[in-house]
Amino acid sequence: MTIINNTQPVQLRRVSTTNLAGNTMTFPQLATNVKNDSIQHPQKGESKKTVHLKEIKNLKKDISTALTQIKSSIDRMMDSRTPSWKKDPASIKNQLTKLTSSIQTYQDKLDSTSYKHHHSKQETLTKLNAAISENKNKINTIENEISRKNVS
Repeated sequence: MTIINNTQPVQLRRVSTTNLAGNTMTFPQLATNVKNDSIQHPQKGESKKTVHLKEIKNLKKDISTALTQIKSSIDRMMDSRTPSWKKDPASIKNQLTKLTSSIQTYQDKLDSTSYKHHHSKQETLTKLNAAISENKNKINTIENEISRKNVS
């Protein structure tokens, strides 16, 4: 014996709902009241370009300009004719620390992504760090000279 299902399919449709205030609202009204303001937050380790070559070029330009000014200040300080009271290595160290932190910001961005950035970006950051380290060594030498003269 075969059973034949002669019942009509039923389609349930809800055309209205009641909100918290007790008002009945239809679905088209509800849809206009919905706000989609959700913001997607970037996930660590995304495969997305985080540092652009233009940013690195601008960073290199800014740091090179600052290092040129710092180098001239260091040269004046290393001149034996400059009195020790005119030498201020602390301010230059502060400038070098700021430059190092700006490089570290870009380095962190490069490290936070799985995107394969062009190798020149990393090379540029490494060279800039080396230039800053060289100037820090010169400043440390000047500080040592000043402290030896103050002890004498």
